[in-house]
Amino acid sequence: MGDSFTFGYGVSAARRWTALCGQMLGMELVNCAVSGNTTGGMLARLEYQMDRVKPGMVLLMGGFNDILLSGSDAAARSNLGAMGHITAGRGAIPVFGTPPLPCPPIRVKWNGLADLEQVGEQAAVYQDWIRRMCGVFGYPLLDLHQKLIRVAAREGRPLSDYFLDGLHMNEEGNRAIAEAAAPALRRIMER
Repeated sequence: MGDSFTFGYGVSAARRWTALCGQMLGMELVNCAVSGNTTGGMLARLEYQMDRVKPGMVLLMGGFNDILLSGSDAAARSNLGAMGHITAGRGAIPVFGTPPLPCPPIRVKWNGLADLEQVGEQAAVYQDWIRRMCGVFGYPLLDLHQKLIRVAAREGRPLSDYFLDGLHMNEEGNRAIAEAAAPALRRIMER
């Protein structure tokens, strides 16, 4: 469940990180993300999607659009926390993700919605909250922001090489995220 980052905005379905990650794991990862979704939309769809897919694990990664559209992460915190409890209560493992933060240069059209520097700062605070929440409740964390930073350092490339428009991953970014996420998800499934 997620927004455009989880969905794989701007990349063909076969090249999205969720499809690549599923190939690496030898299983289908059902991508129920919707570009532009807020955590309110995710929460509204969660139980329907769980009834439809019957997952053993649900990746919950969203909140950037909440911050972009409202300037606050308050709704995202409430909604994401509720989704974790609903997922666990229905017998699936909730896994929380932190997508990479915005990376300049950011396509000019995105700046028309909000001051993206402030949005990025608020998103970093929100990511820290997600990490703390996972620690408090013992939920697994897939920290894709930190994983992408490590991949870029290992490959000797700037972070901007992995972005399509400063907000969404290009094909290289989707590849890097999939390669970093697959072993982490495998470890979570083996618990």
